[in-house]
Amino acid sequence: MENFFFFTDKQSWENQDQSNQREFGAIDGNNYRLQSTHKFSSGNPNLAVATCKSIVLIQEASGNPNLINIALKPVNPVDWEYDGIAYFMYRGIKKDSVIIPNPTTGTDFPEILASSSIAGAPDIKTAVIENKARLNADTQNPDNDPAIPRHLGYSYSATADPTSDDYVLDDVLLEEIFFKEPNDITFQLPIVEAGAILGEFSTTNLAGFEIIGDQIGFEATMGTLRASEEHILDVSSYSSNEKKYRKEEILNYFDPAAFYGNFILTDDELKGFNATSPTFSETLNKEVLLDDFTNKHKTYVDIRHQTGHSYNYFENFYYDNSASITHKKKHYILGNFTPYQHGVNSRVFEYGADDWPLFTFDSISAAEPQGKLPYYISFLNQVKSLAAIYPTFNVATPYKTFDGVEWKDRTKGHILERTILVYGKSILDVDDDSYQASNFEGDNYVKSMQLLNYEDFINNGEDATFIGEAEYRDTTVKIVLNNLSTGPTCAYYHIKMLLDFKPTHSFAGIIPRRIINPANPATNANLEESLLRHDDHVLDLMFPIFDMKRASSHTAGEVLARVYSTENAFMTSGTYGYYYDQRYIPRIGVAEDDNNLTFFAYIDEKNIYKSAKINNEREVVNLTSFKIAQQADFLFGLTKRDLNVSLQKQDFTNIQYKQLVFAPNGSVSDYITSPASPTLLFFLSNNSVNDGVEFELDYEYFDCITISKAQYNTLKSLKDTEFGVNNFNKVYLGVRYSSLYDKKSENTTIGRYQLLLKGVVEDAGVLKEKHVFTNIYIYTRITDNREEPASNYKTKF
Repeated sequence: MENFFFFTDKQSWENQDQSNQREFGAIDGNNYRLQSTHKFSSGNPNLAVATCKSIVLIQEASGNPNLINIALKPVNPVDWEYDGIAYFMYRGIKKDSVIIPNPTTGTDFPEILASSSIAGAPDIKTAVIENKARLNADTQNPDNDPAIPRHLGYSYSATADPTSDDYVLDDVLLEEIFFKEPNDITFQLPIVEAGAILGEFSTTNLAGFEIIGDQIGFEATMGTLRASEEHILDVSSYSSNEKKYRKEEILNYFDPAAFYGNFILTDDELKGFNATSPTFSETLNKEVLLDDFTNKHKTYVDIRHQTGHSYNYFENFYYDNSASITHKKKHYILGNFTPYQHGVNSRVFEYGADDWPLFTFDSISAAEPQGKLPYYISFLNQVKSLAAIYPTFNVATPYKTFDGVEWKDRTKGHILERTILVYGKSILDVDDDSYQASNFEGDNYVKSMQLLNYEDFINNGEDATFIGEAEYRDTTVKIVLNNLSTGPTCAYYHIKMLLDFKPTHSFAGIIPRRIINPANPATNANLEESLLRHDDHVLDLMFPIFDMKRASSHTAGEVLARVYSTENAFMTSGTYGYYYDQRYIPRIGVAEDDNNLTFFAYIDEKNIYKSAKINNEREVVNLTSFKIAQQADFLFGLTKRDLNVSLQKQDFTNIQYKQLVFAPNGSVSDYITSPASPTLLFFLSNNSVNDGVEFELDYEYFDCITISKAQYNTLKSLKDTEFGVNNFNKVYLGVRYSSLYDKKSENTTIGRYQLLLKGVVEDAGVLKEKHVFTNIYIYTRITDNREEPASNYKTKF
């Protein structure tokens, strides 16, 4: 990790008023503190210090004109347990430590105070001056004004003149402000260096430090930044399923104590300084710093569903595989310090009495030794329950006919494999002893857990002890805790679960269906469609398309793109070339051009904005929004300047697709011919594979679906009708192989896929999963040799 600093100076941290510290986390069942809150003591500098190199924005704290809050957007991705940190926020900064009146004009023209009192330490005023000099060099009318608060975004206000560039309401995304292009070309938010002094925390008011992720649907707004003193999530005004959804927002915020605690597990250095020391930067003692956090032993085990929600948000798991639907449990994960022993129960993880969707604990048995300890987490109950409610046989293969959807005989087995993929950066296999010297390199370890009913083996006469040990090895992973004499070191352990289905036959159109009543899955009435990924298409369920926001309104003749971290995606596999059938976690995004919306996914090692040759003179690596000027089509804009591949459009006429009709016994009784004449955009062979430029994208790393704006509006209307205009749950784009096809050449077929909307609706207080088929189809060329280039999925141009 790059130079990373503690958020305040060491002297002020050690002398804070500990009796007034308020920790991150649950206050009660309706309130959750989203920051670490502190009361700094007078007589200390109480400096706010930039954690890392960042773009900076300041705003007046709501209800207190004497305080400001500061948001930092990291220039480089923060490399830790999670892939997405969008912002660091500092609350309760004394306004007069950053802004002072101009001595000539009084309060009408405040200047930015030079905050650095330590030789060699960067500061906020220097950042503004350097940024102004750069901008002045690029314009014929340089701005000769002093460094003023407007250059830090201070003038943005919900009470400004609505016709002015400074008028910004609370619901505006911070993303839009950080990449806003004001009418005044001489203004741009500056970049501060790691360790820069941003101002001073108040000693009369509470101060706060907050860490925010980039989870789609819970993005930070200007109202988030303007919140005074404490940022607390209050869900008391919601009820039932909406309250459950609103509670999920806590997963987009991180406990600063545990964030810094992860530095101990990874052995990364943490920088800082003492305000009275002549030395600007020194390596801090992390254990000593953590000891002054109230949450110094709080350990978070954050287990997520593939959509990014908490792992059982959609209530797919039972307490055991024989329970009825009315006896579901919200959580049932097993954990223990000792390896599995047959007949001995492991500890059960609980969310806690307040039911916030995050596993936590802050103590370890005194019998456990100090140092790095293995902790075993079992997903056995998830495997058992999913094996019961997602069977291999009682699942139908749907095909759309003119009379509706017909289902292939459910008595036949259509699912080849059902697997939970459990993965994360800090998990190890149960037999891996590297934890004794582990530094956590940051690569995802993946464990594949097949959905098996282990009781069936025992009932068939297999040895119960042997089967018990096998199911333990098959369903368990290990994390490493750092145990001190007073308890574990606070830290995050982030684990994702992906339930993957592979059909018996390629392109079979299989959709996993869930049994409503596990005891009797004999009729269609006992099955419902499921919000789970199947192995039919790599982009199925990848995009919550109506929640993926662009940073500004689109302007004709340009492309507007927004990129999200891998935290918003699930593990998938490459479709062609080197990455064919190899698993990776993509970054995802959306791009809007004159006619289309493109939803794309690409491997994180590549850099999409560099491929598009965006003007990025400040080298913001973590560029999450960008524009491609003078370009009406995103995909051509992405390849217009020597991308590794070139593009070619090709029209295909009169392709005869066959939609099958099945008899009750499962045999094909007929088919309906459905002609189509798609236009495809092909990736052609690499032009410059050995050019030595590692960041460029090519067809091996990039998958996308492009729909017209008219089609998007059709989908939006369908979503509003079928799921409700005010439905708070995300609705995802589904992709299902549609029908058989005709080959257009010896080794090439034009595959057709049908778009669906997948989500949940509330019925009598119960969340029910729902699929809505659309009349929108996408097409791609499929080659028999997967190492050849393929097209993107696009409906029309």
